[in-house]
Amino acid sequence: MSISWRAIAIGYAVDFLLSVMLGGFFSQDDIAYGTLGSPVAAALLSVSVVVMLASGYAAGRVAQQDGLLHGVLLGAVDVLMNVVLGGLSTRLLVLSVLLGWLAAALGGYLGRFPARAA
Repeated sequence: MSISWRAIAIGYAVDFLLSVMLGGFFSQDDIAYGTLGSPVAAALLSVSVVVMLASGYAAGRVAQQDGLLHGVLLGAVDVLMNVVLGGLSTRLLVLSVLLGWLAAALGGYLGRFPARAA
């Protein structure tokens, strides 16, 4: 079991680029003051989960082994970067990051499918 930091870096790059591209649909007020029951919050959570699923898949696919581990580590890196760079100021952001972490782990696990020919 070896950790490929290259795979995690590529997964985080995918996360960052997709977040920038899809984050343009939300205003700062939606993100900072969104409540959990609003339709905007549901859209934000959905986008966060899809982005982290794709990022975890990329990390697991690049790693070629232990995809689940790389997805979990990608989620941990994402949590650390969110805390260091922006902070987790609302319940919506905390829930978004935690669901993203689970999605990254699932994406990392799915990164081994379809199996590569030996």
